[in-house]
Amino acid sequence: MPPELIDFGGTRQNPGWIDEAMPIVDVAWDDAQAYCGWVGGRLPTEAEWEYAARAGSTAPRYGALDEIAWYVDNSGQQHFDSARIYEEDTRNMVDGGKEYEKRVNANGNRIHPVGLKRPNQFGLYDMLGNVWEWLNDWYDEKYYQSSPSQDPAGPTSGTLRVSRGGGWANIPRLIRVSKRGGADPGNRFGYGFRCGGEVFAPSSSTSSPQVATQVAPSDNDTLMRKGIEAFRKGDYAQALPSFRQVTAADPNSIVAFNLAGNCSLNLKDYPSAIDSFQHALQLNPDEWHNWGGLIHAYTLAGMAQERDALRKHIVDLGHEGKLPADFNYVFETYEIGDKRVVVSEFLRIQGYYGERYRFNVFNRDGKALYCVTLESDALEQPKWAKLHPKEAAAGEREFSLDGYARDSHSIYGYYNGEPPYQQVREEVEQILTGKRKATSRTTFATPQAIPGAPN
Repeated sequence: MPPELIDFGGTRQNPGWIDEAMPIVDVAWDDAQAYCGWVGGRLPTEAEWEYAARAGSTAPRYGALDEIAWYVDNSGQQHFDSARIYEEDTRNMVDGGKEYEKRVNANGNRIHPVGLKRPNQFGLYDMLGNVWEWLNDWYDEKYYQSSPSQDPAGPTSGTLRVSRGGGWANIPRLIRVSKRGGADPGNRFGYGFRCGGEVFAPSSSTSSPQVATQVAPSDNDTLMRKGIEAFRKGDYAQALPSFRQVTAADPNSIVAFNLAGNCSLNLKDYPSAIDSFQHALQLNPDEWHNWGGLIHAYTLAGMAQERDALRKHIVDLGHEGKLPADFNYVFETYEIGDKRVVVSEFLRIQGYYGERYRFNVFNRDGKALYCVTLESDALEQPKWAKLHPKEAAAGEREFSLDGYARDSHSIYGYYNGEPPYQQVREEVEQILTGKRKATSRTTFATPQAIPGAPN
């Protein structure tokens, strides 16, 4: 389950993002954009990215390929002859590239720590290769035939988002500065990002009136940095006063209200959390992070009527296309013995794992112990559809009940079609009380992050 997506037959790429030397990978476009906004930046436009990647060069690449990028020929344990295996071996094209994927996986190809290859003339590393990078623009194949000649901002609408740079499993012809990609913004596999921001020129009496001057950081900026630093450390009691001071000085700061709400959630001050999220939604009703925070607060506060009404509204927002493809929200929490269970629902079955429900299990100290998911693995659906053609034609899918610990993955059973939530809830309770055993179990050689739990 995201972000622990399985790449090419089972290779996990930086699960849980625990290795800070590695690039962030397997991220949906909405999450990338939201993070950049959270830290005060944004995703670069496609034109900005290409300008930064070229660094003054007009060549297809800003240096010799092996010197500047990780790609399929050099990202594995041994040199990978992609020209022969991919381009010349027609069998690999007939079967959709599956044989190619098997060979890549067998060779141990994967992402690599950032900054090991030579940077471009702007000093930027890994602009090509390693991971595809999400950009701000909608994708339109013909956009640049009629776009503005300076600073094109991209199409105003579309269905795909632009990605650039190529990745660790790609062949050389995809690792070019000019190579454009378009992908479903809900797709995570192989996608990363880097944040950009505005550059301000130093103050000068000869500066153009259109050029903003550089100013010293405001008190609010200092408070936000202080609060965010404490928030990242999990010191919510220390972070909350900073965010409240920001909202008092700037009542239009959606980010500060959101962070204050999340601090209050973690401190179990649910009325304050509700107030903060409601303020943020008054400023921008389309900010989906705050809908998720508000229903989480209603759930933990035991406000069932408000939770159920908001749940219906969230479903409507999903139907209207106002929520990201992988949006999920907490809608129930309960106790089993000395364990606390927090349940999330995913509105859409999407991605490789296709989660519907996620049951995160914590001890009384709040430590994540286990996770049980109802999921529908995309790779298993074609085989299931052949065995159940009528059900598949009616839109049904195969589901499984999976369990995740830091050292193992277990499967507890399969379903022909989606089972009702109450049935799943009862079976999860049987698992957590030891009354239901796994049908299969795989152990991990190294500890893995538990889905939906802090690292």
